[in-house]
Amino acid sequence: MDVEKQSEEEFEIFLENKRKKAVKNKIIGGISLVAATIGIYAFSGYALCKNAEGVVETAIENSIQRPPRETIEKLVLDATTPKEAFDRISEDIAFSRHFDTNRLSRDYWSSLQETYGLRAGDCEDGAIAFKAMLSDNPEYEINLVHLNLDNNTLEKQDHMVAAYKDANTQLWGIASFNTIENEKIVNKLLIPIHGTIKATVEAYAKGRFDSWHIVEISNENLMFGRNLEDDVESISEEYIL
Repeated sequence: MDVEKQSEEEFEIFLENKRKKAVKNKIIGGISLVAATIGIYAFSGYALCKNAEGVVETAIENSIQRPPRETIEKLVLDATTPKEAFDRISEDIAFSRHFDTNRLSRDYWSSLQETYGLRAGDCEDGAIAFKAMLSDNPEYEINLVHLNLDNNTLEKQDHMVAAYKDANTQLWGIASFNTIENEKIVNKLLIPIHGTIKATVEAYAKGRFDSWHIVEISNENLMFGRNLEDDVESISEEYIL
């Protein structure tokens, strides 16, 4: 519109529309600025939280007193059979429910070195220690088996065991630590009686868990790693029970 040719009334209407548009733009601009500011602070808050979590996790890892490498290597050399490994772990390590959350404030899979530093642990730590102790023995094949529940509760949670195969008999057994039976914590070494790992796991877990899979972690990390859940190399397909 040509302003010079407008009447005074038309000019006032023109100016009023301009003012309204300017106010609208200011409001939109203000909202955008607030949203952007909130986004920046939200992102900063998230980053700070993640950084704080990292600091806490590092502090937890550093708080564990790890025995010398030579001590752990001797444990591995001394354990020559599943029973020797099982008995040594059962004697040396105090297992307890919810150990991770009570002692370490989070779920934490300890290496053999970390478990012997803490002298305590839960089912994953026991299974990992068992596999680590027999990692240099070609007579036994050991698999870490994670047993899954569709719904975890405080009273009933996922579990990990070590399934082992005797090279001579070709039969599979299971080492289970920190198992809850009749409200008591028990460790169990089930002798090999089944010809496949599938049959062994099903006999042990069917009716108590919903599915299972095998977790692979390197022998070096099994013995000397930190927070092994972050060091899982591969996971098998999931088998329904």
